[in-house]
Amino acid sequence: AIESLDKDYMYFYNKALASRKTANYPPYVNMSQIIVSGIGYLKTYQESYMLKNRLENSGFNTLGPTQALILKRGSEYRFKLTIKHNQDEVNQIIKILKENNGENIRVIFTPFIDLE
Repeated sequence: AIESLDKDYMYFYNKALASRKTANYPPYVNMSQIIVSGIGYLKTYQESYMLKNRLENSGFNTLGPTQALILKRGSEYRFKLTIKHNQDEVNQIIKILKENNGENIRVIFTPFIDLE
């Protein structure tokens, strides 16, 4: 960004878009959030990590798990995964999320999809 201060807006815009395409970031892919919550810090983290592995084994690029912004809500600990995907892959993600979650583990999937 600093090197582009002396250049015009379109140069900076095109360079930023090229960087996002190379890094596989929006607007070239969708990014969605998955919250895994459960009782017990370690157990919930482990379930989050196993879910990450299932998603990555299915070809998805997944970031995390990291502690959710609000780590503990009531008696449940929460961890966040961020997943990069194409719009037509949402049903496949939902299918993976419904598979074999541990006992007392809840998964919340929040897709962020551009409807244009």
